[in-house]
Amino acid sequence: MKTITPPKRRSKKFKELHPELYVEPEKVPKKRGRPEHQVTDQTKNQVSMMSAFGLRQYEIAQLMGITEDTLVKYYRHELDTGLNRAIVSVASKVYKTAVSDKNNALNAATFFLKTRGGWRENSSIELTGAHGGPLQVRHFDIDALDVDEQEQLESMLSAVLISKRNDDENEDA
Repeated sequence: MKTITPPKRRSKKFKELHPELYVEPEKVPKKRGRPEHQVTDQTKNQVSMMSAFGLRQYEIAQLMGITEDTLVKYYRHELDTGLNRAIVSVASKVYKTAVSDKNNALNAATFFLKTRGGWRENSSIELTGAHGGPLQVRHFDIDALDVDEQEQLESMLSAVLISKRNDDENEDA
């Protein structure tokens, strides 16, 4: 048998003429891009806590070393429930602290609930008349007052208006 030296570059013709000499190169798939993100209980807890602390999604993604899309893809549940879990946890501690009369952690917990939990203090005042009835309003004629009484009334009203202006200026500052 005659030995054939194959050319360096194998053509289709060479493959057809000498199939026994042609070796098919192994197809090894190349991995492209970054490796797939691995979700663990620890990373779930981290995302949940960062969400509860009020970090935005892009900030959490930066800290985790992943893209926002990857964060949302793998941690949607933690992003959605992180804040609510923290609110429930703090609210239960507030309740336990309030019931046990310990005031050391109560201020921090109520601050958290007001700022992150949407809680607020109601400071409305309802005015009622005698025995919870409507207020009684009396009308009087200013002209019926003598000059001294009119001056006294005028000075009282001026004092109220000045006090009101001072309060408004203090709120603006």
